[in-house]
Amino acid sequence: MRGSKVQQLPNSIGKLSKLRSIELYANEELKALPDSIGNLTNLRKLDIRASDFETLPSSIGNLDQLESLGLYHNGLQSLPDSITNLKTLEEIDIKANPLLDVSETVNQFLDSINDKAAW
Repeated sequence: MRGSKVQQLPNSIGKLSKLRSIELYANEELKALPDSIGNLTNLRKLDIRASDFETLPSSIGNLDQLESLGLYHNGLQSLPDSITNLKTLEEIDIKANPLLDVSETVNQFLDSINDKAAW
Protein backbone atom coordinates (compact mmCIF):
# COMPACT_ATOMS: atom_id res chain seq x y z
CA MET A 1 0.00 0.00 0.00
CA ARG A 2 2.92 2.26 -0.77
CA GLY A 3 1.90 5.88 -1.30
CA SER A 4 -1.78 4.99 -1.49
CA LYS A 5 -3.09 7.94 0.55
CA VAL A 6 -4.65 5.62 3.13
CA GLN A 7 -6.07 7.76 5.94
CA GLN A 8 -6.66 5.06 8.54
CA LEU A 9 -6.52 1.33 9.01
CA PRO A 10 -9.65 -0.42 10.24
CA ASN A 11 -9.63 -2.03 13.68
CA SER A 12 -10.46 -5.27 11.91
CA ILE A 13 -6.85 -5.44 10.68
CA GLY A 14 -6.14 -7.10 14.01
CA LYS A 15 -8.12 -10.13 12.85
CA LEU A 16 -5.58 -10.94 10.12
CA SER A 17 -3.70 -13.26 12.44
CA LYS A 18 -1.52 -14.85 9.75
CA LEU A 19 -0.29 -11.51 8.35
CA ARG A 20 3.51 -11.41 8.27
CA SER A 21 4.28 -8.04 6.67
CA ILE A 22 2.73 -4.59 6.51
CA GLU A 23 4.30 -2.01 4.21
CA LEU A 24 2.69 1.40 4.40
CA TYR A 25 5.65 3.42 3.16
CA ALA A 26 4.89 7.02 2.12
CA ASN A 27 1.29 7.30 3.29
CA GLU A 28 1.36 10.86 4.57
CA GLU A 29 -2.37 10.85 5.30
CA LEU A 30 -1.97 7.98 7.76
CA LYS A 31 -1.52 9.42 11.26
CA ALA A 32 -1.99 6.43 13.59
CA LEU A 33 -2.15 2.67 13.86
CA PRO A 34 -5.17 1.09 15.55
CA ASP A 35 -4.59 -0.60 18.91
CA SER A 36 -5.66 -3.86 17.28
CA ILE A 37 -2.29 -3.90 15.48
CA GLY A 38 -1.01 -5.65 18.60
CA ASN A 39 -3.12 -8.70 17.73
CA LEU A 40 -0.92 -9.45 14.72
CA THR A 41 1.39 -11.76 16.63
CA ASN A 42 2.80 -13.37 13.45
CA LEU A 43 3.89 -10.03 12.00
CA ARG A 44 7.60 -10.01 11.08
CA LYS A 45 7.89 -6.65 9.31
CA LEU A 46 6.16 -3.32 9.90
CA ASP A 47 7.21 -0.53 7.55
CA ILE A 48 5.56 2.84 8.11
CA ARG A 49 8.46 4.98 6.87
CA ALA A 50 7.79 8.40 5.36
CA SER A 51 4.31 8.73 6.81
CA ASP A 52 3.08 11.18 9.44
CA PHE A 53 2.98 9.22 12.70
CA GLU A 54 3.48 11.12 15.95
CA THR A 55 3.00 8.14 18.28
CA LEU A 56 2.67 4.38 18.22
CA PRO A 57 0.09 2.41 20.19
CA SER A 58 1.44 0.62 23.25
CA SER A 59 -0.01 -2.59 21.80
CA ILE A 60 2.96 -2.62 19.41
CA GLY A 61 4.79 -4.39 22.22
CA ASN A 62 2.59 -7.45 21.62
CA LEU A 63 4.20 -8.11 18.23
CA ASP A 64 6.48 -10.76 19.67
CA GLN A 65 7.64 -12.07 16.26
CA LEU A 66 8.51 -8.64 14.82
CA GLU A 67 11.98 -8.56 13.26
CA SER A 68 11.98 -5.28 11.33
CA LEU A 69 10.40 -1.95 12.25
CA GLY A 70 10.72 0.94 9.80
CA LEU A 71 9.89 4.30 11.38
CA TYR A 72 12.14 6.54 9.28
CA HIS A 73 10.95 10.07 8.48
CA ASN A 74 7.81 10.45 10.57
CA GLY A 75 6.82 12.99 13.18
CA LEU A 76 7.36 10.60 16.08
CA GLN A 77 7.65 12.35 19.41
CA SER A 78 8.08 9.24 21.56
CA LEU A 79 8.20 5.46 21.49
CA PRO A 80 6.10 3.47 23.94
CA ASP A 81 8.01 1.61 26.66
CA SER A 82 6.24 -1.54 25.46
CA ILE A 83 8.59 -1.53 22.46
CA THR A 84 11.12 -3.17 24.78
CA ASN A 85 8.98 -6.34 24.62
CA LEU A 86 10.06 -6.87 21.00
CA LYS A 87 12.71 -9.50 21.77
CA THR A 88 12.98 -10.75 18.17
CA LEU A 89 13.55 -7.26 16.73
CA GLU A 90 16.68 -7.23 14.58
CA GLU A 91 16.29 -3.95 12.75
CA ILE A 92 14.76 -0.62 13.67
CA ASP A 93 15.09 2.61 11.72
CA ILE A 94 14.17 5.74 13.67
CA LYS A 95 16.22 8.25 11.68
CA ALA A 96 14.67 11.55 10.58
CA ASN A 97 12.29 11.92 13.51
CA PRO A 98 13.60 15.25 14.80
CA LEU A 99 11.09 15.54 17.65
CA LEU A 100 11.73 12.03 18.96
CA ASP A 101 12.49 11.87 22.66
CA VAL A 102 12.87 8.38 24.09
CA SER A 103 12.73 7.28 27.70
CA GLU A 104 15.78 5.80 29.40
CA THR A 105 14.17 2.35 29.24
CA VAL A 106 13.63 2.59 25.48
CA ASN A 107 17.09 4.08 24.98
CA GLN A 108 18.68 1.09 26.74
CA PHE A 109 16.65 -1.25 24.55
CA LEU A 110 17.78 0.54 21.39
CA ASP A 111 21.37 0.33 22.59
CA SER A 112 20.98 -3.42 23.11
CA ILE A 113 20.12 -3.94 19.43
CA ASN A 114 22.44 -1.20 18.19
CA ASP A 115 24.73 -3.58 16.33
CA LYS A 116 21.74 -4.70 14.23
CA ALA A 117 19.81 -1.41 14.20
CA ALA A 118 19.87 1.45 11.74
CA TRP A 119 19.74 4.75 13.58
